[in-house]
Amino acid sequence: MPNFSTLTLCITATSFSISQLLFHVGSTWLSKRLTCGFSKLNSKQKIEWNSRTVSTFHALVVGCFCLYILLYDDAVNADPVWGDPYMVKLNVAITSGYLISDLLLILYYWKAIGDKYFVTHHVAALYAYYYVLGEGMLPYFGNFRLLAEFSTPFVNQRWFFEVLGYHKHSVPNMVNGVLMTVVFFIVRIAVIPTYYGRVFSTFDLLHCRQ
Repeated sequence: MPNFSTLTLCITATSFSISQLLFHVGSTWLSKRLTCGFSKLNSKQKIEWNSRTVSTFHALVVGCFCLYILLYDDAVNADPVWGDPYMVKLNVAITSGYLISDLLLILYYWKAIGDKYFVTHHVAALYAYYYVLGEGMLPYFGNFRLLAEFSTPFVNQRWFFEVLGYHKHSVPNMVNGVLMTVVFFIVRIAVIPTYYGRVFSTFDLLHCRQ
């Protein structure tokens, strides 16, 4: 039977609430003060803008937390299957709250931001995180995949520049493009050998224990 701690459930609920608050209130309030272009967007664009703002905030929080765990959580790094998942559960709980919030927003504003692939992604991720939160299984791998979130802010920023009318050859757009390419390569491609090296070493470890 899964064992969801009160703390992780509270963090998931808090993450969900903050995500909703940022979408409905925080993003609009901040965006109006950062750029006059926000007020010129149509309603559909504003919905996607707010969604991407929340996405960027979530990515920065869980990405930094993920990196800290990978560098300093010795228990998880020593045993990627059953290592003490306490820190990882906190990070995954934050992500789960965000995913549930974003999934509901996608369904509610389907005409503006509906995407069946995002729905599939969110549901699959929540299914995987169910085992991390409820069983404490594979904490290293559950956390490692969150490194990919570091590329999300740059992807979102590219959309922000596009909808604000920045030319694709403008300096801000080009700088963001270079950073997006570099970060995307590092956190999604360059880490593949490390990730799957741990996967295969885990298979050997399980075989030896049997």
